[in-house]
Amino acid sequence: MSQNNININGIVNYGMEIYTATNTQITDNNITLNGSKSMEIGYAHSLNSTATENTITINDDSTIPINSVTEEIQPENTGIKIQQDPINIELENNKIKITDTQQKDTTIHSEESVNITIKNNQLTSSTGYGDETILAPEDAIIENNIINTNITTEDVTTLTNTPTTLTAAITDGDNVINNGKVVFKINGKTVKDANGKVIYAKVSNNQVNFTYTLPSDMKAKEYNLTAVFISSDYDCLEDTKTLTVN
Repeated sequence: MSQNNININGIVNYGMEIYTATNTQITDNNITLNGSKSMEIGYAHSLNSTATENTITINDDSTIPINSVTEEIQPENTGIKIQQDPINIELENNKIKITDTQQKDTTIHSEESVNITIKNNQLTSSTGYGDETILAPEDAIIENNIINTNITTEDVTTLTNTPTTLTAAITDGDNVINNGKVVFKINGKTVKDANGKVIYAKVSNNQVNFTYTLPSDMKAKEYNLTAVFISSDYDCLEDTKTLTVN
């Protein structure tokens, strides 16, 4: 199963249900589900199966009540569910992003583990990123499920007493970042306003820019210019470039 575009809106959504199947390959699909109890891929009694290079997006609302469902794979707020005698299941290089209003979601949930491998996936849930969004037995092989988040600033050439624009860009795969803030440091000292307060620039659409006037007593030379990204959702990130004062 490959190169499918699946979009489902409703209550109790199943993108793909793999039941008593062997040697299945699910690859390069775009699957989007909107609604309470949405599951992109579910495995039960299935052997020697792989899911790779899939882009999975779920917008869930677990505040919506649902009736009991007679189904082997029970409804759940998760990207991929593995249960009941799974053997040799490999999940690799998938992008899974799931949101839930009550934060009761997981990106991957494996109830059992007989050679289950989960690695090199980009995982985002309502509560976190990477491995912390996975629910699986301890003997499952879980490796390198990270979000490649980076911050990049730019070299600046300017004069003292001249308004100077400082910029930074934060990337998180395909995700748009509108939370967090950036502070700038010059040779390790945090940039402050005229009242001595630290200047925080808010992130909007992955970008930060603000205008700062260098003090008149700064010497004409090169300085280290460091942008520091601070957010409750991400680890602290830094990038250093060169500030040249002429």
